[in-house]
Parts: sequence; structure tokens; C-alpha cells
Amino acid sequence: MLNKIKAWYETSKRLNFIGLLLFAIIITFQPVFFAPTYIIAFFWFFYLLSFKPDRLIRLKNNFWFWWFFAFYVWYLIGAAYSENGQEAGRLIVLKITLFLWPLAFGSLSKLNAKHLKMVLHAFVLGMFVSSLICLILSFVDYLELRDWNRMFGNDLAQWRFLPNHYFGMYTSFAILILVFDFLSSNNRADSFKKAKILLIIYFSIFLVMLSVRIQLIALPTVLFVLFFASDVGKVQKVKFAKIGFASVVLFAIAIAVFPDSRRRVIETAHEIRSFEKVVDNKQTNHRVYIWREGVEVIKEEPVLGKGTGSEDQNLALRLEKIDAKFWDGSSVYFLSSGNYNYHNQFLQWFASNGILGLIFILVMFGISFYHSLKKNKGLVAAWLALCFISFLTESMLERQAGVMFFGFFFGLLIINQLPSNEKSNTT
Repeated sequence: MLNKIKAWYETSKRLNFIGLLLFAIIITFQPVFFAPTYIIAFFWFFYLLSFKPDRLIRLKNNFWFWWFFAFYVWYLIGAAYSENGQEAGRLIVLKITLFLWPLAFGSLSKLNAKHLKMVLHAFVLGMFVSSLICLILSFVDYLELRDWNRMFGNDLAQWRFLPNHYFGMYTSFAILILVFDFLSSNNRADSFKKAKILLIIYFSIFLVMLSVRIQLIALPTVLFVLFFASDVGKVQKVKFAKIGFASVVLFAIAIAVFPDSRRRVIETAHEIRSFEKVVDNKQTNHRVYIWREGVEVIKEEPVLGKGTGSEDQNLALRLEKIDAKFWDGSSVYFLSSGNYNYHNQFLQWFASNGILGLIFILVMFGISFYHSLKKNKGLVAAWLALCFISFLTESMLERQAGVMFFGFFFGLLIINQLPSNEKSNTT
């Protein structure tokens, strides 16, 4: 009997790791609104219920598990005073993975470097297949419509629930993983070296074609963080500094060559010129108006916020009074005609759950980034920087693509790697 129980636990260990590999691939494909994270997260939940004392001990001592647990409880409390119960219910279900993934990774014994690398490479593999399918589908659309725009921007992001700004963040992270491989290789033989170089070039071109402006800024920035935060020798850094400089130049040329990315850069220049007023019939980016009105919403309830799920409807009431016209590349639009969120995750949670919502996310980034720099965990620091920059212009955690990505990789790279999750005699 004891042998059977032991064999079951050994099998569950393998299934757990296979589940991680599968999820790392699955999140790169999101054609339907049924987050695959729920299936795997509940699998982890039943893994916990199979009960071994060490798992509870790990959770008890895991700082980040309790941090996310406390926030999710506050998020539930926010639903109690929300003016929009239906939206609050939807968001609670959507963001349950911000509790379940910390629960799973907080109980799991620390993954070794080899297994961690395998999960990250599974994500890169998934991104390659996913992006290649999108390119093929977009090219088919082009052949049918004879419109090159079908090969760029949001038309290139073919997965319904993975818009281009999320897809861009995923692609940037895939590049970070591959570059980190080179930084940490210490000139050891790598049979996949040429393939990785080709993948970096491929993903860089794909990112430019997606034409997500914040990612075009974020990628060079986070590569800089990766470069200086990683624990590598001086010779290695000098070598990759030269390669990195040449790569940035080529990246800039690619942005200038592709029509959609070039257009987005020109639009950005116009928006900067017209930040305060209309200049040469050019209006500023609509985010400026959304952020200004969002701040006004926050001022109304700065302590508790408007309540989970009701922040957007309060923003909409203010946007209805904005008569400024904006151009989306094909037609004029007004802010009153759209269903906008805050286009900034920090403002979003400040408006929704008050000062505690803002403290949660700012302290989370601050503490984890500080420790990653202190311990020379370059990839972790760069991933955090990527998420932080992405959160500045989008409310990334208001859709399944953002919640799935952030919850999973924060758990994998940070929660599971805490000393409290060091392996013991049991799993």
C-alpha cells in the first residue's frame, strides 16, 4: 500500500512539471475566452489537497503567497461596495489565478535551474509556433484582400483574446529569454546557438510588425536591464555590448523600414508636439485625456476606491463630456463612443481598490525588483521591468492574456524560487 502511495506521488510530480510545460505553450494561443489557466490551476489545487505537510509549511513561509492572498481578499471586499456587481463578478473569476498560481507555486518545491529553463524554452517554442501561424493567416488575408495592413498591427495578432499589445509583451519576453541564454552561456558549446540567433532576429521582426509602440521602447530598455543585472564576466559583457549596440541600430532601421511601425513612430512625434493643444490639426493621444479624467475619478474616492468593477463606468461618465476628436488611422472617433479602461494598471487599481490597490502593485514591483538586482537575477529583473513598462500604457491585468502571463511567470520566476521553497525529503 505504501509503495502504491509513493508511486502515485512520483507520478504526480511528473504530471505537475508536464503541466507547467503545457501551460507555458498554451498561453501563447488564445482563440477563445476560456482561460486554460483555470484547468491547470485547479489541477494544482487538487495536488495541494493530496496533502503533504511540507506543502503547507512552504505556503506558511512564502512571503509572496500571502501578499497575493491579501490582495485577492481586498479585491473581494472591493466587490462588496462596487456599483457594478456583474462586472465585479467577472473580474473576480478572471483574476482568481492571481491567487491560485501563487498558491500552486508557493507549495511546490523549488524548481532547479534545468527545469526552470525547460519551462522558459517551452514558452519560446510556443511563441514561435503561435506567431508563425499568425503570419500565415495574415498572409492569407493579404492574398484575399490585397491589403498590406493585414500583415501589421492588431491584424497580425490573429488570436482573438491575445491583442497585439499583449502579443508584443509576450514576444519581448521570448527575446529576453533567448538573449539571457547567450549572456549566461559562458562560451560553452551550444548546439542550438544558430537557431537561437535566428529566433531572436525572427521575433524582433515580428515585434516590429506588431507595431506596439510601448514595446518598441520597452525592448531596448529591458535588454539594458538584463545586460547590467546579470551575473556575467566583464569579457562577456564587452562582447555582448558590441553585439547589442549593432542590434539596436538594426532594430531602429527595421522600425523605419516597415510602414506600420514607421507610421506609429510619426504619430508618436505628432502626439508629443500636440501634448497640450492641437498643433497642425494634430490631436494628442487619447490616453492623456483618459489619464487626466482617471485621476479625477481617483480623487473622488482615494482611500477605498470606487469598488471592484465599477471604476470603468465612473471613468466613462467623465469621458462623455470630452468633445475632442481623435484619428485612429482610418476615421475620426470620440472618447464617449468607446468602452475605455484607464490604460494604466496603476491608475486602474488605484481607482478600483483605493490606496491599498496602488500600494499592492507598487510595493510588489519595488521589492521583487530590488531583490532580483541584489541577487544578480538578470532575467527576473528584466521581466519585471518589461511588465512595469507595459503596465504604464495599458491596464494589462484587466484581460485574461495579462493575468495569465503575469500570474504564471511571477509564480515561476519569483514565488517558487524563494528560500521557503527549497527542496526537502518530500514534494
